[in-house]
Amino acid sequence: MFDINKYIKIPYKSHGRDFDGCDCYGLVRLVLNNEFGKNLPDFWDYTSADDGTSVQEILLDNKPLIASEKKESPEIGDVVLFKFHGYTSHMGVYVGNNMILHVIKNIDSCCVPIDQGMLKGRIEGYYGIK
Repeated sequence: MFDINKYIKIPYKSHGRDFDGCDCYGLVRLVLNNEFGKNLPDFWDYTSADDGTSVQEILLDNKPLIASEKKESPEIGDVVLFKFHGYTSHMGVYVGNNMILHVIKNIDSCCVPIDQGMLKGRIEGYYGIK
């Protein structure tokens, strides 16, 4: 397990990629780079993290660069993809104990139960990191 506390309360920032602010992909990238030594590609080809269509297109087109095959159950450090408004447009990092670390517009990064609140019923899949 890694120290998730340093990743809590990072402000949301569209296209953000560091501790000063992150969008959901930026937070996943930051954690996986710092804690697991995974240098994920940077994607800037979307206008805003609010644009579900372009975010989904980038995530699905580039999923092979980010993650391995879909898994039945998550392990610490796995990427979890979520569907919102019909689009696979959100992600977070599984941190164990049925919790996910994520950030979303107007909410600083936090750990929440993966199957409650706004995330309930939205899981697209669990993916190991490459």
